Amino acid sequence: MAGAGDVDRIQGVVTELHPQGFVLATEGRTVVVDMSALGGITMALAKGQAIVAIGTLAPNGKTFHAVRLEPPAVRTEPTAKP
Repeated sequence: MAGAGDVDRIQGVVTELHPQGFVLATEGRTVVVDMSALGGITMALAKGQAIVAIGTLAPNGKTFHAVRLEPPAVRTEPTAKP
């Protein structure tokens, strides 16, 4: 989906929660993530939580219109057996 050119992914940490979205600190800046397309916050979010938002960045570069949220990818290291 991200390869289609019309969908972006941003990852960061939630710094503020609002009824229709949240503020995400990412890559040295903050972005307002608008969740109104999904009817507002649709999953449990907490300040300090890492999240990935999928959607489109507004031309002003300050608002991200999310169509989906995902947990960040977790890298798992193989467990060394003694």
